[in-house]
Amino acid sequence: DEYDGVTFSQLNLIDLAGSESSKTETTGLRRKEGSYINKSLLTLGTVIGKLSEGKASHIPYRDSKLTRLLQSSLSGHGHVSLICTVTPASSSMEETHNTLKFASRAKRVEIYASRNKIIDERSLIKKYQREISNLKQELDQLRRGMLVGVSHEEIMTLKQQLEEGQVKMQSRLEEEEEAKAALMSRIQRLTKLILVSSKNSIPAYLG
Repeated sequence: DEYDGVTFSQLNLIDLAGSESSKTETTGLRRKEGSYINKSLLTLGTVIGKLSEGKASHIPYRDSKLTRLLQSSLSGHGHVSLICTVTPASSSMEETHNTLKFASRAKRVEIYASRNKIIDERSLIKKYQREISNLKQELDQLRRGMLVGVSHEEIMTLKQQLEEGQVKMQSRLEEEEEAKAALMSRIQRLTKLILVSSKNSIPAYLG
């Protein structure tokens, strides 16, 4: 497999309340819910505005539950699609204008998609081994004259890459061996302490 390790994926589908929610005449619990919705939408607008500026400033993701949920999407490395709907009715001109301004700011937010992958030590060593194997094959092809039109500088570059790959793999293996040796030493030391403690706890008359 070209990609080693564990790949994480996450899909968020969020339906935001429209402007009509804040205009609806409600009382009691519904009015309270509406105030929370308006606060969340306001915070989302602030977050989008700061992200669109592209400056290294504090982004208030934690100011609302909505922006906390969207944080991984807006600050991560995924694909984000935003659909804004408006009405041509003149009675909603202000809401339409605000929605278009929000969409314009959102378009300026730059998010670069990339694969979210965690590579463990075994997979990393396997990756190095595969790279070294590929480099060895290329060098072998060069020596046999199978690759035509390759300069001496390219050959030296391949050799250098091969040597660097071997050094990386050897370093990783040495680190693992040192960790294992340290663990074995600790186990032996604890075992001795247990044996000594058990021996001292035996009454003299039993000896």
